[in-house]
Amino acid sequence: MAPSRSCGWLRSYFYNHPGYITKAPELKDSGGKAKVYCMLCFNAQFVSENALDEGMVIAGTQAAVHSRQAIEDMNA
Repeated sequence: MAPSRSCGWLRSYFYNHPGYITKAPELKDSGGKAKVYCMLCFNAQFVSENALDEGMVIAGTQAAVHSRQAIEDMNA
């Protein structure tokens, strides 16, 4: 994702909230700015959730590993 000019270079280290496109009020902080996620933190969470899913599939308690989109939606 390319940062917009008004957000600055630092913005390139963050993802928009998965529901950002809906412009819902709960997706903004108290200052009216869109909620964002640190890319490093979010990617670490994804790896953790994915490993948990794989373990559950191997154990037979879950049919399949969730897609990245499904994990994003669960953590939104």
